[in-house]
This record gives sequence, C-alpha cells and structure tokens, in this order.
Amino acid sequence: MEGASNMRGIARLAVFLLLEPAVLGGQPQGRATRDEAMDLLRRGEAKAAILLLQGFLKERPSGRSADEASILLASTLMAQKRPSEAIAPLERVVAAGVVAPGYANILLATAIVDENAAEKLDLGEKQAALWATQADASPLIRERAMQLLVRIASLQRRWGAVVASGESFLLSWPKSRSVDDVRWLTAEAYRQMGRTADASRTFGDIWYDSPASPWAKEAHGHLLGLKMAARALNPDQRFAFVKALQKAGLHSEALDEIDTYRRQASAPKLDHILYARAVSLHALRKNTECVRSVE
Repeated sequence: MEGASNMRGIARLAVFLLLEPAVLGGQPQGRATRDEAMDLLRRGEAKAAILLLQGFLKERPSGRSADEASILLASTLMAQKRPSEAIAPLERVVAAGVVAPGYANILLATAIVDENAAEKLDLGEKQAALWATQADASPLIRERAMQLLVRIASLQRRWGAVVASGESFLLSWPKSRSVDDVRWLTAEAYRQMGRTADASRTFGDIWYDSPASPWAKEAHGHLLGLKMAARALNPDQRFAFVKALQKAGLHSEALDEIDTYRRQASAPKLDHILYARAVSLHALRKNTECVRSVE
C-alpha cells in the first residue's frame, strides 16, 4: 500500500512538473537532467532519479539549474517519504527565491512538518503564513498553507492557534481532501482547552459525515468518552448512516445503529434494516445470529 501511495505521489509530481514550465527547464544542462530524471520516475526508478539529481547538484551546486534540480530532488524525496533529506535543498531554493515561489515554500514547510523538525517549526510556520493569505497564489497553495498552519500549531501544542487556523480552514475549504485531518486536530484542540461541546460537535462531524475516514473510530471513541448526546438522526438519516458504516467496514458500530433504528418511532424500512443487520452479522462471522435474523 505504501509503495502504491509513493508511486501516486511521484505521478502527481511528474504531472505538475511537466505542466509547469516555470519550475524546470531553464538551462540546457538542467533540461537534460530533468528529462532523464523524469524518465526514471515514469519507470518507477525513484532511487536512480535521486542519485542522478544529487550527482548533478554536486557538479553545479548553485544557480538556476541547481534550484530547478533541487525542486525535483526534494519533490521526489518527499514522495519517497524522506522529508529530512528534502529540507536542505529546499532551504537553498527558498533563499534564492527564483524558482517556483509558493510551491518551494510550501514544500519546505511540509518537509519540516512531516519530519517534525522541532528546531525548524518556526521556519515552517513562516513559510506557510506567507502564502496562506496571498491573494495571487493558487487555491491549492493557499489551501495547503492553511492546513500546515493547523498542523504546526498542533505540534507546538498551541491550542488556541490550532482552533483559530482550523476554524478558518474548515470555513474556507469545506470540501478539501484534508478536511477530516483538520477536523481531528481542531477537535483535539477544543478538548485540550476544555471546550467539550465544540470538541464533541467536531468529533461528531468526522464520525457521522466521514465514517470511512482514518480518524473515524478514534473520533467515535472520543464521542463516547466525552459523554455528550449523540447527533439526533431521523430514521432515514440513521438508515443512510448504517449503510455508510457498513461500506466503511465498521459492522459492530453498524449493528449498534441498527438497534437504535429499530427503537425509533415510525421507522419505515424494517425489512431493509433486518437485511442490513444480517449483512453485518455475517461480516462479523456471527452466523447463528445471522440465520436467526433472516428467519
């Protein structure tokens, strides 16, 4: 799974670099190295591409072509989950300020956060803050910058800053792929600050709206621990939630919701819910109960 994820990251990187002429391709020697490295990446030979780019940078440690190679090297290292090695080349690119401003800054901040390089978190925050509100920056850059501000504040346990940045992110980017990551960090900050109702609401947003999220089961555990009232669902909403839980493979939790559904007044789909119960019982290998449910 991790290898597949790395390859998807490299594929996205390749598309970005091929479509963004401002990133690479200024000088002939840089173009030749870029083309060879990209060809290696397309063939899945990331380690060879890294060695090629590192060799190029030893021969040409400065100048635009070096900055271009450094961007590609750092992006590849990040896709290979080697953020600590990406920081130094990105710092050189950002200091020069010539190649891919915005992209380089955010990639540097990401490397710092992914590595949890405590001594450089202030630098990461500076890079992210610089681009989070840049009106002329791409929406992707601003979204990523705002998410990084949340992550950095969380790593530093600055709960008020987590809440401020998290609420801003969730208001500005409600459909982001990172929304549940930000919800989780924001909910945890609320919990740490003693804002139990806000924590419960935000953990609930993860559990009820995104049961397939990697954070869902932990969010549910916090909801139970906070002992706040569960979200009020009408029968149709609860039936849809049962189906979402089953799709996420959370069959024990689905059975709990099925029991609640059956106790609700005027629950309209009893035949359907009994079938759903049989599906979850079978998935949990509770075959005797499954047969009894069908009967």
